[in-house]
Amino acid sequence: MSAQLLINDLVFGWPGRPLFAGWSSHVEAGVTWLQGPNGCGKSTLLKLLAGALPMAHGSARLRLPGQPEMQAADDPLAWRQQVVWSGPDGPPFTHLTAAEQGGLLQQLYPAFDAKAWHAAVDALGLWPALGQTVAELSSGTRRKVGLAGALAIAAPVLLLDEPLAALDAASMAYVRQVLETELAAARRIVLVVSHEPVPASRVQIIRAAGD
Repeated sequence: MSAQLLINDLVFGWPGRPLFAGWSSHVEAGVTWLQGPNGCGKSTLLKLLAGALPMAHGSARLRLPGQPEMQAADDPLAWRQQVVWSGPDGPPFTHLTAAEQGGLLQQLYPAFDAKAWHAAVDALGLWPALGQTVAELSSGTRRKVGLAGALAIAAPVLLLDEPLAALDAASMAYVRQVLETELAAARRIVLVVSHEPVPASRVQIIRAAGD
C-alpha cells in the first residue's frame, strides 16, 4: 500500500462565502494538480490540510505503509511533521536569516535532508541571500526560501501553493525537475496549486460550495 490522504466531510468557508460543504476526497501517492476557478478554495484547501487553518467540520487522515493511521486533529504537531506546506508568502519567522531557516527546519523535521536543502539553495540562486534576514529579502526571494525549505523535507505529504509563480527560468526548470522526479517515484503525496502547467499523475477539480 502506498501513502494515502483521506479528506472526509470537510466544511469550511468565510462569512458569506462557503467553500467546502461536506467535501470528501481520496488522494494517492504521486503528484496531484489542483485546478479550479479563482476563489474556489484551492489555496485554502492546502492550508486546511497543513493545519494552518482549522476545519469547521470534517477530518483529514493519513495512511502510511506499516504505520497506524494518523488523523490531523489527534496530534497537530505530529501531523505537521508529516505534512509540509509551502505558501506564497515565504517562511513565517522573518527575523531569521535564510540560512537560519534551514537550521530551524532541520530541528523541527526529522525528514529534513541537508543535501536537498543545499541543492535547492543552489538551484534557486539563494546563496547570496543566506546571510540576510527574511524580512530584508524581496517577496520573490522570500518565496524561494520557503520553497527551498519545503523541497528539502522528505515528508510523506508535500503541499505546494503556486511553486512556479514569479520564478526565473532556471528556478522554474528546477522545480519542474523535482516534480518530474516525484511523479516517477510516486512514493509520497504531492498536491500542487498552480496556474502554470505542472507534471502530474492526476488532476483534481475544486469548486466552491454552491458553484
